[in-house]
This record gives sequence, C-alpha cells and structure tokens, in this order.
Amino acid sequence: MRQLTEGPHRDRQGAFSPDGAWIAFQTDRWPGKLALIRPDGSGLSEVLPGRTTSVFNPFWSPDGRCLASGNTDADGPFLLELADGRPVGAPSFLAPVADADLDFWPSSFSPDGRRIAGALYSAAANPVGGAVYSLEDRSYRRIPTGDAGTLLFLPDGRRLLLVSGRQIRLFDLETVGIRTLVTAPEGGEIGAAALSPDGRVLAWHESTDESDIWLAELEKAP
Repeated sequence: MRQLTEGPHRDRQGAFSPDGAWIAFQTDRWPGKLALIRPDGSGLSEVLPGRTTSVFNPFWSPDGRCLASGNTDADGPFLLELADGRPVGAPSFLAPVADADLDFWPSSFSPDGRRIAGALYSAAANPVGGAVYSLEDRSYRRIPTGDAGTLLFLPDGRRLLLVSGRQIRLFDLETVGIRTLVTAPEGGEIGAAALSPDGRVLAWHESTDESDIWLAELEKAP
C-alpha cells in the first residue's frame, strides 16, 4: 500500500480512469473540490481552476474522456471532458429533475457511455428512489430503487447494483425485478461498494462489531 497525497487536506473518493493512468478524487485543496493524480503520485493537479463547487463522488466515462460528478450547488451534477489530465472547455451540467424537491446524485455510466445512473435525494438528503439519465435527450427515467444511495451499472447495461445502508441488491431495468445479494447483519452497515470492470467481482465495505472482507461473483444476465 502506498500513500499518494499528504498534508492536512481531506482527499477522498478516488476513482481510477479506465486506462489506469489517472485517479480523480474529491478534495478541499482548491475551491473547485476536484483533482487528479497519477498512480505513482505525480501530476497532482486541480481540475476546475477558477470555480467554486461542492462536488462529490467523481467517476469516469467508459472511454476515459469524461469525468462526471455529483454537485450539491444549484447547478447540479456535471460532465467535464478531459485530455491528458487537463480539462477541455467548461463543465456541462445535467438537466434538472422535473420535481424541484429532488436532486440527482449520479454514480455510474452505462457501458456504452450514453446513460448515467444515480439516486434521487429528497431535500432532507435521503434517497427516495433512483433514475437513469439519458445524455442523448437529457431526460430521466425514474426507477423504484428505494433507499439505495448508489447505483452501479453492470457490463450488460441492463442491470444495476443498488447499494443501501443494509443491503446490496440487483435491479433489472427490463423486468424491474429486484434480488437481494448481500444483507448486513443486525447492527451492521454497508458503506462503499465497487464492481470490477468485467462485472465478475463485487467488493464492499461493511462495518459491524467485527470487520470482514467479502468477494461476490455475479452471474451473467440470461
């Protein structure tokens, strides 16, 4: 294990680019709150110079040309095109949700890069369902994902992993069926979860009275 950043800053939510050349992360080093660094610790740079934002959970498009991020400011979530670790132009903001009382918190691209999945949060900052955003027509398809705060596309583009405080479930966009994969024990809580690029391995953080690490292999869609 190697430490890449240091100092009094809060550097969190790291995400590898698809080619492994860069790690994007949320930080309080700069007003823009978004930074890049190479896996060897070089190339630390600010991504949104001259901007003040409240970004969280940055993640990459499948082709590695774009970063998406949640943003609790009035402008909402955005996309930012990158080339060799440098921004190309200004951020492009997603369309607002039709229900003004809800905010879209994005968390993953579809494998073809044409859709973004995320949770819908109430004004009280509680997840109350999910949505899939179309980049082509800038519309939202609302889906019944309950209290899941993170939605992750599987490589088939048809299914989503739903990560909530107590469970990880599998959601089928075609049948709207839901199947529970993981349930935390009584008193336990599930934190971050991540899926391998081929969709075969799922890793997650679980906090209980004791600490364990689990792996789960996902079956292919029929």
